[in-house]
Formats: sequence, structure tokens, C-alpha cells
Amino acid sequence: MHDPAGHGAALFAFLAATAESERDYIRDRTVEGQETARRKGKTIGGVKAADGDMIATALRLRDDDCLSLREHDQQTVTVPLEPTA
Repeated sequence: MHDPAGHGAALFAFLAATAESERDYIRDRTVEGQETARRKGKTIGGVKAADGDMIATALRLRDDDCLSLREHDQQTVTVPLEPTA
């Protein structure tokens, strides 16, 4: 028989607190790593996938051609841009 006030509840509470503490630790380390990377001039995330012309084309396809998102994606090619120094 399960006793929610017994040893199982105490163990569950302990494990839940440990998991929450671990999650906070991981989050703190992630933010710290991102801040360090930014200070070193590194970009967080991927390279830009669109320039002004690509965005204008996407907006035109969306507005003028009344395409669904799936149709729009089939007509639009997204390629990484060359990094600018």
C-alpha cells in the first residue's frame, strides 16, 4: 500500500529538490558560458540565413502570391550568408 506521508514521500521530495538544484546549476553555467563567449566576440546561435533581398522576396511571396507556408517554403531557398568581418 502506498503511503504518501511515508519514506517514499521524503525520498521523492529529496530527489525533486536535487533535480531542481541541478537544473539551476546547469542554467547558471550555460548563462556564464554565453557571457564569456560574448565577451570574446563569439556569436551565439547560427549564422544569418537571410539578407534584405531574401526577406523582401519572402514577404512578397507571402503577401502578393497568397501562398500557404508550405508553398512559400518550397519556393524559397535559404542559404547561410558569408560572415562579415
